[in-house]
Amino acid sequence: SDVQVDKNGKLLISGLYRKNLELGTLLIANTSNSYYTFLAKCNENFEFEWSKSSSKTTPTTTEYLFSYRIYQDNSGNIYLEPNSAILIA
Repeated sequence: SDVQVDKNGKLLISGLYRKNLELGTLLIANTSNSYYTFLAKCNENFEFEWSKSSSKTTPTTTEYLFSYRIYQDNSGNIYLEPNSAILIA
């Protein structure tokens, strides 16, 4: 899990979940019993603006994001970084 502040002062949060994940009014439904990685952004009022989710079940695609660290480049791209960075947003 990781928490970072982006260049606009908004919080980026990553972590793992199993089953459904509720982030304020956002719901990510998970019908399997697998663990998933999520990345979410919330504003200065701590309201979640968006979230993205990937499973660890397909290791040959960007779905394999069992990540803990958030990395941002100078262009504002957001990466989740396990052993190597994979562009997610």
